[in-house]
Amino acid sequence: LDLVNSGLEETMIDSFHQIREVQKQKGDDLDLRTAAFENSIDKIVVCYEELGIFP
Repeated sequence: LDLVNSGLEETMIDSFHQIREVQKQKGDDLDLRTAAFENSIDKIVVCYEELGIFP
């Protein structure tokens, strides 16, 4: 259980840092929810490009 919790904590911290970085790039008036949404869309775009689905 401790291993699972530590892995989850690390994942959540990494995700927060990614979202916060998006927020900093776009301006601090961008809320975290929108920054998280944009971060998710960017990850999907990368996957599509790697698979050759997206031009």
